[in-house]
Amino acid sequence: MAVMRSLLSHLAGFLLLLASTVGGNAFCLAFSPSAQSAAATMSTSTTNAATRNAANAAATLTPTPTCQQSQQAARSTTRSTSALRMGLFDGLKRFTDRAAASHILLSFAPDAESRLEEMKTDIDDSPIKFAEFAQLYSECPSSSSGGSLGEFGRGAMVKEFDEVVFHDELNVVHGPIETKFGYHLIYITQRSD
Repeated sequence: MAVMRSLLSHLAGFLLLLASTVGGNAFCLAFSPSAQSAAATMSTSTTNAATRNAANAAATLTPTPTCQQSQQAARSTTRSTSALRMGLFDGLKRFTDRAAASHILLSFAPDAESRLEEMKTDIDDSPIKFAEFAQLYSECPSSSSGGSLGEFGRGAMVKEFDEVVFHDELNVVHGPIETKFGYHLIYITQRSD
């Protein structure tokens, strides 16, 4: 019997949530003590009786003062202050933005930047030449795969690298870029913005 009461109580809560969602009051409603007792005393004899009791329980819901303030604030909100325009979801971009890139890494040597500048000129934005130069000169383990880092999300690489990959032009050699690892030439092959 206790299990049945618990089940009916959860059913009543679900019906209340459903009713409140349709009415636009989702997440603001609270059970009054009489709603809980109504849910706890639901009849177990027939489905119709349970449905009637759930409806009775729904009728005993009362908005909390916080809910009323929330509803009033929601009614006064204009389009210009929508969550999207306020940038509340901008942080989610880092979870959805993806890119694929290759790089050539040279450690901090006195001539590293000038060597990369020469390579950049010789590569002339050719992905085939970029992969060949990466295999020959890059000091990164990715050199064995032509410098390919595969696909990765925003924030997976160091900040300076991310800035280039997620903002600069595709299919162009960028750099030299300095990071804590050394100097890079970066070739961005794809990006989902």
